[in-house]
Amino acid sequence: MLDALDSYETITLLLGGFLLVLIIVYFTYRLLGKNRQLRKIRRVVKKISGDFLANTSLDMGEDQYAYFDYILLHKDGIIVLELKDYAGHIFASEQINQWTQVLAGKSYKFTNPFFELERKIELLRQVLPGQKIQALILFTDSADFPKGRPQNVLLLKELGAQFVKTNAKDIAETEKSAWRQLTTYLSTDN
Repeated sequence: MLDALDSYETITLLLGGFLLVLIIVYFTYRLLGKNRQLRKIRRVVKKISGDFLANTSLDMGEDQYAYFDYILLHKDGIIVLELKDYAGHIFASEQINQWTQVLAGKSYKFTNPFFELERKIELLRQVLPGQKIQALILFTDSADFPKGRPQNVLLLKELGAQFVKTNAKDIAETEKSAWRQLTTYLSTDN
């Protein structure tokens, strides 16, 4: 009887250990996939911008605070990229309050990111009055928009084609001056 109990415990421990290894492999794979996406985004941003800031915040005081995924210096002006990592089908419009993600047959609502992005751009305009600022929402390539995509929403694979490579010499002195001014207001985790 004791030998049978030891075999049962051994099998239970082996199965439990195997399950634990599978869980670790799954989460490691997911984490590596996220890191691969982030590296890809950073490569494209480096390629198209004269300079950029990532994971940046702007604190104007009096509850006027904004977090920016990316702010780019480009020959066409300042470009703000808001990253959204949503997979599956996305149903969206500029005017509706809630966007919908459909993934594995289930739907999930999330707030229209344009509303928050507009607030962030207004804060930037306080720092850089008169400066051209473009705002884009960037989805990873695991998203698709079967009913159409709002203007200023891009997939990562389209970002490099949307903007030509910018070198420092291509950027006007007014943009460079505005960039230097902006960087004094921002705190970054670059």
